[in-house]
Amino acid sequence: MSVIAYEEIINSSSNQYTFTALLIHGLLGSRDSLMDFARSLASSLSTSSEWRMILVDLRNHGSSVDREGLSPPHDIPNAARDLANLFKSLNGDWPDVVIGHSLGGKVALQYVLSCAQGDYGDSAKLPKQLWVLDAIPGKIENKSHYEELGKILHSLLALPSPIPSQEWLVDHMVGQGFSKFLSEYISSHLKKSGEHLTFSFNVEGVIQMFKSSRVTDYWVLLQQPPKGTEIAIVRTESRLTWDPDVVERLESLANRENDGSSGKVSVDVVPRAGHWIHKDEPQRLLEIMLWVLDVIPGKMENESQNDELVKALRTLQTLPSPIPSQEWLVDHMVNLGFSEFLSEYISSSLKKSGEHEAFLFNIEGAIQMFKSARDMDYWPLLEQPPKGMEIAIVRTENQLMWDANVVARLESLAKQETDGSSGIVSVHVVPRSGHWIYKDEPQRLLEIMAPRMASLVQPDL
Repeated sequence: MSVIAYEEIINSSSNQYTFTALLIHGLLGSRDSLMDFARSLASSLSTSSEWRMILVDLRNHGSSVDREGLSPPHDIPNAARDLANLFKSLNGDWPDVVIGHSLGGKVALQYVLSCAQGDYGDSAKLPKQLWVLDAIPGKIENKSHYEELGKILHSLLALPSPIPSQEWLVDHMVGQGFSKFLSEYISSHLKKSGEHLTFSFNVEGVIQMFKSSRVTDYWVLLQQPPKGTEIAIVRTESRLTWDPDVVERLESLANRENDGSSGKVSVDVVPRAGHWIHKDEPQRLLEIMLWVLDVIPGKMENESQNDELVKALRTLQTLPSPIPSQEWLVDHMVNLGFSEFLSEYISSSLKKSGEHEAFLFNIEGAIQMFKSARDMDYWPLLEQPPKGMEIAIVRTENQLMWDANVVARLESLAKQETDGSSGIVSVHVVPRSGHWIYKDEPQRLLEIMAPRMASLVQPDL
């Protein structure tokens, strides 16, 4: 079994890791295309958990060009099978997260589909997350920029050998009517081979892969993602690539309700980025990805308001120093897509430190404490409180925070009879209050708490 070329990055000094992310480059690229982003991602995740990044050279690309046994057809299904063969060779240590850019996104979609269908055997494990970076999930219609790319790839078959120079190639292709941008992009993939220049990809192979990527269709996978897997589509605002119909279809899938019987789809848009999102806007892409990747080990479900808070906290790590003002911070976070309420709440924690603004809390420490709070589980304590103790739960009516199942479970515990061998649980609801009960409804909270606390004081006899 032939295995494609790969490289790994482990963000642990002990060379140990808990999670694995697989990164797949796009057409004409190589593992080097995503190397800088992979290092930034590994570094950003190092404070929360230990990750291994696996970067591959797809068949017909990079160091995999010279690998024997990567037989045709050179299509998306076989490129995805190459990934499975790689992880089988690594003793089946399957990836938790798969990240694919452009053509690599199509390969990643096929990989998940084949895993779900059992094509790779019983040992294959579905990833928890699939990140598709600026790749159309369905068939690619005949558009001018795709047509030009197809034509320019075919024109490479007729080039003289050896190719004189990069400059000659750019002039030659522009002379044939191709855009200077695309001509320079193609010529950037020339490499020195002895005394000559050659491409870092196999021309005939990539033509077949490009054709395959245009006709493969994964809408069915997005309509019914495998249970336990999130498919995250990250796209640019380019109308050349993203038709309104495709955008609307994706948003519809992302906004639908999920009963838990299948995975879910999310969509994020990176403004001002070109097709190479990981190079054009790496920080924004990290902001999108980190808050999701960091909560994989968590026990709790990703409720939307908690997700936004984690994302906002991660964003604070990327702010300039010093922060110009509270007003600037609110505007900056709102522009990044955060709610005005949360943006103002975060900015309220700024304080004057000399001539500058600084936060009242340590950002990294706050992130770790918040994650710890999400991971902890105290239902066993409520089910068996220590003898002589009352645990009083005071909650709002907020249905976003208080899931109906949690409320029912609490009410059941509050109503259960006790024989005195353990403590008791009580539940109190404060209507019309927000999360900050002690500020929103201080009098109502006093009415609940004061009598109970006063009852602890027994008069001397």
